Amino acid sequence: MKKLLCLLFFLNSSLMAEELSLKYSTGPNLQKYPLSQTKSQIVQLELGEEIESIIIHGEGKYKVFLQTETSLTVMNEGPHIDLVNWKHGKSKSIELQTKNNEFVFVDQTIGLEFPSFTNKELVKEVTKEAGKRWGQLAKKCKSANSEPCGIGPSKFIFKIQKEEVKDKFIDLGQIVFIPPMGC
Repeated sequence: MKKLLCLLFFLNSSLMAEELSLKYSTGPNLQKYPLSQTKSQIVQLELGEEIESIIIHGEGKYKVFLQTETSLTVMNEGPHIDLVNWKHGKSKSIELQTKNNEFVFVDQTIGLEFPSFTNKELVKEVTKEAGKRWGQLAKKCKSANSEPCGIGPSKFIFKIQKEEVKDKFIDLGQIVFIPPMGC
């Protein structure tokens, strides 16, 4: 079942950036995460949760930037191995556009290039991560997008900025959403 996931940033212009909170919706419940200028907040998404938009409530002008990271998955008709600690494709950071006061999420994974690798490198990594049986399966991969391999998003990195003075923006924080892969 597809759930709507909205990122809600409730901002109060009188607060310091370290005191700002992030709320996002996963059905009827809202979760609160503090934003920090010094570290990223990391949130593990559940199966079926999809990011649709970001809503910022507060005084002032905001910008939201998105960078997507992809990782390689080796699939075996259901079970799969996600190589999230190996090579990654990374999109350029893009500024999200607004529609009806919402920052609209953009899927950057379509057409995103994945770093090159040899089958020998892949088999070595898969064997290290999951054992010889999975390493044998990885030998069938001719490229990152040939079965039983595939590429999927492994991180959505959002950077939030607020206008401090005319046309000068400051970073309010960063939040990284990690979706389940291979499903």
